[in-house]
Amino acid sequence: MMKHQKGAVTLLYTAMLLIAILTLSIASYKNVFFQAKRAQNEITSRQLHWAAEGGLECAFAEIQALKALPTDFLNCLSLSGAEITPDIGSPLILNSYYGNTNIKKTVLMPGNRSSGALKSSSNLYFKGSFNFLPDPGSLSATADKWECMAVRYKNIFELFGTIGNSQFVANQPYSGFPTGQSCVADHWTHAALRISDTKNDFFQDINLEPFEDLFGTPRNEWMDVMYDENFARIPSGLGDVKPSNGVLPISTQYLTDCADKIVDQVNDGKDLIWIYGSCELANDSTTSRTDLDKIETAIDNKFPGAGIVLVIQDGIFSVKGAHEFPGMIYHFESVPSAYTPSSTIWDTMLSHQGNPIPSAVPLDKTMYYQSGSFVPLGGYVMDAPGKYAVFGSSMNFRYNRDVVENALNKIRKIKWLKGSWHDF
Repeated sequence: MMKHQKGAVTLLYTAMLLIAILTLSIASYKNVFFQAKRAQNEITSRQLHWAAEGGLECAFAEIQALKALPTDFLNCLSLSGAEITPDIGSPLILNSYYGNTNIKKTVLMPGNRSSGALKSSSNLYFKGSFNFLPDPGSLSATADKWECMAVRYKNIFELFGTIGNSQFVANQPYSGFPTGQSCVADHWTHAALRISDTKNDFFQDINLEPFEDLFGTPRNEWMDVMYDENFARIPSGLGDVKPSNGVLPISTQYLTDCADKIVDQVNDGKDLIWIYGSCELANDSTTSRTDLDKIETAIDNKFPGAGIVLVIQDGIFSVKGAHEFPGMIYHFESVPSAYTPSSTIWDTMLSHQGNPIPSAVPLDKTMYYQSGSFVPLGGYVMDAPGKYAVFGSSMNFRYNRDVVENALNKIRKIKWLKGSWHDF
């Protein structure tokens, strides 16, 4: 009898052990099944995510190729299966939808720059009568009325004469600009004798950073722009490769033949030209100089209907003569101590000889001076903080954005906004 009971106990223990093992096995299987299902869901989720990201990259590539927002992104839908919808504004937001997945990222477009026919971080000194046909800026809440911008300045603006805004009389600021437009009331200065009497079309912007505003690159990274492959550099001693030590290979100098060098570069097909040093451009019958005329002839022959961007860095820039220049002038001092003007060099300039810089402005603080109605149609940018840009003659300024768009689109980058999605 005891033997039969011991056998039953053994069978019972064995059965309980098998049940325990089976229970653990089923639990383990459920866990493995759950993990496998979870892994599959994660794989599917990532596939949807990367497909949506592929759609974003496709859309970004199309924008870069066009330098503008396409009318649709059907090509990206065909290639990636992702539907792209833009939130049009400043900045531009791209949404990518694939299945139930939606990711978005912000694009910085090169056109997102501040308005202003003249922008300046330099101190401005105007002597004479000045009339602007302005940058229209943004359309206001009132129909056919624009938030016009003639001058956007950061620091000192001194006026000895009159200044005004003639709106869009006989001037189209860019192609496609509608007719019958005008400036909204608070952005229209009809005429003023003092800067304090102007309206918002002469606007002090204490946060203005002209370099980054135009080129989309921080000011302290100016050398990256200077050595971009699209820029021609004068003089040739600057070389073609950005110095690894961050120091330019030559010192700033007075380039007496800068007009001829500009013409040479234009004839070689360059519409982005960077001059390192001092330069004077003059139309002067007394000395038979026709600098402005021959530069314009070269531009018209090489870039009909368009113009150039001319950067002058770390030196005096002097202009004499009345002329509508097909391009933009950007006068730039890299750091406050990069260049110190002197009466010795100013005394050699035709502009100063014929119409001396007003004595109220110290010559050792004057980096730019023009004598005569010189008008760069693509606008001025004066970017030498703490130094003066002096306009010594009356002028009628006419702004035309189209003149420099082709040139600027080569250098101003379309890029993702850092932090708007993942930055690796």
